[in-house]
Amino acid sequence: MNVSLSPSTPLATPDARAFGLRQTLWATFGGIVLALAFSAYYLNHTFVMNEADPRLLAQFEGNRPYQLRILMPFLAHWGARLTPFDVVRCYQILLMGFSVALFAVFAAYLRQWSASRAAAWLSLSIALPLFAFYSHKWFYPYDVPAVFFATLGLLLMAQRRFALYLAVFTLATLNRETSAFLTLAFVLTLWDVLPRRRFALLVASQMGIWLAVRGIMSWIFASNAGKPLELHLATNWNALTQLFTAPPTLALGSAIIALAGMWAIGAATRRYQPPFLRRASGVFWPFMASMSVVGVLSETRLYSELIPILLAPALVGVLNLTRTRTS
Repeated sequence: MNVSLSPSTPLATPDARAFGLRQTLWATFGGIVLALAFSAYYLNHTFVMNEADPRLLAQFEGNRPYQLRILMPFLAHWGARLTPFDVVRCYQILLMGFSVALFAVFAAYLRQWSASRAAAWLSLSIALPLFAFYSHKWFYPYDVPAVFFATLGLLLMAQRRFALYLAVFTLATLNRETSAFLTLAFVLTLWDVLPRRRFALLVASQMGIWLAVRGIMSWIFASNAGKPLELHLATNWNALTQLFTAPPTLALGSAIIALAGMWAIGAATRRYQPPFLRRASGVFWPFMASMSVVGVLSETRLYSELIPILLAPALVGVLNLTRTRTS
């Protein structure tokens, strides 16, 4: 029997591989530039809130619930003690570092479903919701890291690297309590993929980590001023009704357009998306329902974790639709 050893698809030539590598490197460089530009924009268009002054947080003071989001203040505290930089400079360095890392990990996330070169260039579009959502007046050190941890968590979830995922989930919970939506994404994407016992154990592990972290932090900072949970349903209702009587501010309007645009494009291209991305986007409505109660919807930074959850399926869906129409 004659068996052909030639591949079913032609291999890329050395010139083509070199071209693809150059394109990826240029896109990576573009991501670094955009990340640093975003960091500079964010740092120059925000100011601190007295109840959540990052310097007080780094001294382990400040109101709850802000003090319960301890990861960035902890890193800034020790950064100031172990380096020549003060706390404010450490926060700035952390913001720049997490911004650059976000572009890199979002490109890696897209590479799960598209070619490296396409993923590298597509990943630059994450700058659009970043600039839109972070046109807000308040500076909180944990917001941008929340996008990074959400994206990295989704990547490890998709790769089935669950030990690393649980470690990242722990850091994400130390950073901000909305890591709980990673668990919801986990349930939506993997409930019928993993063996039942393993799936139940992993979900229970995440719930246990979240409750333990929140419980320990609440106990440690029990004497701090403020409430561990704030309810804003009435405030949000008033803000929504005002949208029908007065035009939103430029910052809020751009955030609404970005959020609605990502969701609408994802919904329109749903049939062209991989099952993982399609299912993960189901986090959107539970997220919005929950945040309408405990979050302030006009604070557009609130939608951090939704950026990879909505943007990735929209991008991959459009890419696959385009390929289908042109093939």
